[in-house]
This record gives sequence, structure tokens and C-alpha cells, in this order.
Amino acid sequence: MKKIYYMLTIIVICLMVLACGGEKLKVTIKDKAELNEVPRVKMTIKKGTLKRTEALVIITDHSDYQGGLKNIYDHDYRIDKKVDNDWKELDIILEEYASDLMALTVFNDKLSMKINWEALYGELEDGEYRIVKGVNTPSGDNKKISVEFKIG
Repeated sequence: MKKIYYMLTIIVICLMVLACGGEKLKVTIKDKAELNEVPRVKMTIKKGTLKRTEALVIITDHSDYQGGLKNIYDHDYRIDKKVDNDWKELDIILEEYASDLMALTVFNDKLSMKINWEALYGELEDGEYRIVKGVNTPSGDNKKISVEFKIG
């Protein structure tokens, strides 16, 4: 009787571990994005942080402006999906969305930010995507940078 009890306990624990383990997400982060309008600036996703609802984005900024001025990064972003070889902006599912972030400036050449898009876009399906962020340069130009990734 004890053997059966222990065996059932082990089976239940194994099933719980499998159920909690969740989906093994297959992701690919592209090394070079098509959309990058700012020289010497690169946006990447930290390895192991990309999920269907969020990612840890790292912006590396090696730009060198006169007078030590820096680029300023908008807190806003958008997500595009590649459909028939063209980038299409995803529809927002929540119109009234507030962020507590202000404009961000890079210090020591790196800026890390966790982006959770679940409220704006929901859970991403399998496909090719890119996160697009705005950059305000010291000359007053509004440029775009992006990082591309594939889920599934």
C-alpha cells in the first residue's frame, strides 16, 4: 500500500512539474534590423527574456555628438508584424493605456528597459515581429530604431 501511495505521489509531482513548465518558446532574435535610422545605435533583446508578452530591450548608443549631447528615447513603442514580406503595425487592443515612464536618456552607452506589451497587443502568435522605438537626436530630428524577432 505504501508503494502505491509513493508511486501516485511521484506521478502527481511529475504531472505538476510538466504542467507548470509551460510552453518551450522557440525564438530567434535578428542581429541586424531593417529599420535603424540612427548611426551607431543598436537595439537588441537580452537573451532568454523574450516571451509572447514581454522582453527586456537593450539600447546601445555609441553616438558622439558635439558638446556631449545625447539621444533621447521615447517611452512609446509599437510592434509590427511581417505579413507577406511587408511590415504591418499591430492593432492596439487597449486604447486607454498610460505609462509611468518619461523620455529616457542613455548613460554609459546602454539603456535597458522591460517592455510588457500584453495590455496593448495581447499575447503574440507565432510569426516575425519588430519593436520600433522613437529617438530624438540632439539636432531635433525624430528617428526610429528597431529590433526584429521571430516566435515559433
